[in-house]
Amino acid sequence: MHTTRLVRVFHRRKAVLFAVVGVLLGGFFFWTAGVHVYAVDDAGNMTRIVAFHSMSVSSVLAKANTRTLRPEDVVTPAVAAVIPQGEIAIVRARPVTLTIDHTSETIYSTVKTVGQLLADNGVKLNAADKVSPAPVNPVPYNKDIVVKRTTYAYT
Repeated sequence: MHTTRLVRVFHRRKAVLFAVVGVLLGGFFFWTAGVHVYAVDDAGNMTRIVAFHSMSVSSVLAKANTRTLRPEDVVTPAVAAVIPQGEIAIVRARPVTLTIDHTSETIYSTVKTVGQLLADNGVKLNAADKVSPAPVNPVPYNKDIVVKRTTYAYT
């Protein structure tokens, strides 16, 4: 009789133990199902991990305290997109001064080469025009790109 009582107590404790473990595992499952992780790469300068429910890219950027975006900045995926989790990459446009025949203008761009920058801004070059640095060179951000037009006088 003493053994039967001991077996009943063991079975009750075993049932309680299984119930507690089941509740803990179920709670953990539902907790992890509602958390979404976002990694924000702001021009390679910093990465922030933000855990929320599904959010739009613009909401994640606001929560990550990123600097204000310029119209020329490139954000992937698009700012209006809603994503469940993942990486958001920001390529910041940088200033460059474009001087054409002594007329200067500061523009912002994300392109890699001087030739791409000139094409994106509608600058067409003649064969005799001089460009410094050359169109195949990388864009010298925070510096000048100088285009000197060559004109000929026909007599």
